[in-house]
Amino acid sequence: MSHPGLKIASLVLAFLLWLVIINVNDPQVTRTLSDVPVNITNASYVESMGLSYKIATGFDKVSVTLRGNRSVIEPLSEKDITATADLTQIVNISSDPVMVPVTVTAPGGTSAEITATPGSIQITLEEMVSKNFVMTASRKDTKPANGYQVGDMSVNPEKITIRGPGSVIDKIDHVEAQVDLSGLAADADLKPQIKVIDKNGEELSATEMSYLTLSLSSADVTVHVTLYSVVTNIALDVTPYGSPGKGYQVGTVTATPSTLSLVGSKEALAGLQDQGNMIIVSAESEAVNVSGATSDLDVKVDIEQFLPQGISLADGVSSTVVVSVQILPYNSKSFSVETKNITVNGLPQGYHCVFLLDKIEVKVSSTDENLNTFDASRIQASVDLTGLAVGTQNVPVTVALPDGYVLAGNVTADVTISQQTTTAQPQSSSPAA
Repeated sequence: MSHPGLKIASLVLAFLLWLVIINVNDPQVTRTLSDVPVNITNASYVESMGLSYKIATGFDKVSVTLRGNRSVIEPLSEKDITATADLTQIVNISSDPVMVPVTVTAPGGTSAEITATPGSIQITLEEMVSKNFVMTASRKDTKPANGYQVGDMSVNPEKITIRGPGSVIDKIDHVEAQVDLSGLAADADLKPQIKVIDKNGEELSATEMSYLTLSLSSADVTVHVTLYSVVTNIALDVTPYGSPGKGYQVGTVTATPSTLSLVGSKEALAGLQDQGNMIIVSAESEAVNVSGATSDLDVKVDIEQFLPQGISLADGVSSTVVVSVQILPYNSKSFSVETKNITVNGLPQGYHCVFLLDKIEVKVSSTDENLNTFDASRIQASVDLTGLAVGTQNVPVTVALPDGYVLAGNVTADVTISQQTTTAQPQSSSPAA
């Protein structure tokens, strides 16, 4: 006891001896694993009676207690344990609730003692129901390669039969055959994922799907995808119907948008090219009726009714086209004046004005001969902003024309008036005397 070194050596030896004993003897330990999923086997046992099963809420998982050598127990996790409920072992099929014993096993015939809590799970039995559904093709949010658009998607076979508990079958709204079209640049036959959708538009849960039997798997189904090419800058040719009011004539006719992006099969697009890549809105259609008009018209036209067979609008293109028709007095013509050339009067110092459009139209009357040689640069236009408030205003435009020419209609322009903001300058300080 008078030698401290011996005390330290004895402690080290005791610790080493303890490690040897622990590793040699491999002591018994107890461990509990929670949330081990329960697998159902021999479902055909109840199905043969025209019944189907559902696991009662809270009984789809069990806790498993393991007791055995530490070297065996410690490496195990929930995924290593198999909990099985064999429906042929139902205690009493007429009881309420129906109970099924749970058997628990560990990998490789582990010698550990294994018990499940609870030792039996509760299930509900109900009538087995079968129902036929037509599968619809779906691509979700996926898109083919740039320059292509989906023309058609068809599912083969279309019909699928789903069998399961009536309460689950009643929740089904439809069945989708989902494919991913990302980057697709040619017609293709694709293998889909079969998704069962409920009446809320949501996929059935994995648990609900486990109760169902589908007559087809994804490997049995094909979705044929037909792609159309997208063509752009297709012009519109619009001819108004009818005659304006007495003393008036039709001026320029413009469409907004002036061009369209369309899709179609190769044959349909070839036919469109034969007519000059142009969509024609004829006078006979009476889509743009100017009969009796004495002022400009804006007419909304549903352009889809004028598309050739096999041609449709590209994704995101509106079917509504606004056709603007100028109605001019006889012996008059419309000329464009750039708003940057309009003289601005009456704008206080420290204020700015901006025209909303870069051009305005000025209608000028004279003899036909004079109009054909008239130079629009001879038009002098001005606006007076005296006393106008900050904001957007519609103001009259004063137009001065050369001798022999008369203004054929009032002209206005939209301007936005704003006050110039000033940045405070730092004050300079004089050096102390």
